[in-house]
Amino acid sequence: METRDGVLMELRRRGAGELCYIVSANTELDRTTRGLADAINRVFAFAEGTMVSSVAGRLAYYEGEAPKNRFILHSRTDGTS
Repeated sequence: METRDGVLMELRRRGAGELCYIVSANTELDRTTRGLADAINRVFAFAEGTMVSSVAGRLAYYEGEAPKNRFILHSRTDGTS
């Protein structure tokens, strides 16, 4: 997940829809609903402390404060981890 496109591709592979909800330390982004591609473009490597949520809370992307502090949170529905 070194690139915006890589993050977007992985989220879509895991079932992300076109819309997402953002929780962020950035007040311009916080508590907004946006298109997934727009959200990733806005937060990747720029927004500190931001969670982009998709698929009813079962899939999210986190962009952290430190450089390259980013990861995908994914809850499986089959009970495995």
